[in-house]
Amino acid sequence: MPLHAQEFFAELDPPFATGFVVGDSYYAALAADSALRLRIDFAPTIRHGEYDGLRLTVIHPHRGALHVETLAFAEHHTFTQRDTARGKSPGHDGYARIRDWHPSGPPPWQGADLTGLRQAVTAFTTMWTHAPAAPPSAHQREEPRTTPTLDAPGLHHPEGFWASDTDFLDLLRQATLLVFDFAEYGTLDGIPVSQNLRYAREGVRDTLGLPIEYGVLAEAEAVAHITQTAGRPYGPGTAAALARIDALSLEDQHALVKAAAHRYRTPQAQPGLTAAPTIRPAVPAPALGQVASGRTP
Repeated sequence: MPLHAQEFFAELDPPFATGFVVGDSYYAALAADSALRLRIDFAPTIRHGEYDGLRLTVIHPHRGALHVETLAFAEHHTFTQRDTARGKSPGHDGYARIRDWHPSGPPPWQGADLTGLRQAVTAFTTMWTHAPAAPPSAHQREEPRTTPTLDAPGLHHPEGFWASDTDFLDLLRQATLLVFDFAEYGTLDGIPVSQNLRYAREGVRDTLGLPIEYGVLAEAEAVAHITQTAGRPYGPGTAAALARIDALSLEDQHALVKAAAHRYRTPQAQPGLTAAPTIRPAVPAPALGQVASGRTP
């Protein structure tokens, strides 16, 4: 059935002075005096025609996508009432999801409560359109304050042994998660995995404001998980492994990156995912497609 995107976004009522729907996506300028644009579309699962949230992409006209955020229906209670009436709960097939599987019928999102999503979109917009408050002037401060910066120990450069520096590791984790986002959603836009990764370090710098070194480390961390999830060791053969991954269908590439991201977010999932068959030049697609689609939530 059609997604009825025009009606959906009219009901969502995003907080923009002007906005328009093209196909199943909503576009708007983040602010009247800003070059940034926002695209909102339905976030697909690994199943064709199935969606489990909204995907928000901040776009710069010259630098492309700067940030991607996914608002899950489950986390914003969009279909809690609908699914309760149907006797569905977390873990049940179709819970907190919509499906565009039939050529006609009512909107698949019928019964949605968009309150939580609307609040989340508004909060997200505020973050990108409102400048941080100016620090108080000297006469307003009772005592001196120090504000951490990227040049502070533990932020720009690890203090002591990097593996025991929690501030450094936290920033590196944020950067790596962002690289996974670039790789995952880039495949949905028709861009192969290796090409998405090639510019991830600039994306980390531009989106998180971190030094370029963080982007390089985050790229390496993400690539290690992607190739290992595909059954290839991380090392001298990494470039060849990425080339083989690029040869897969974009659907399989997307599923593989999503599985690797899940592997990174949930370390306890690693034993099951590392059992993925090794990529073989002859028939790579079926193995990766089956493994990736079967291991992600």
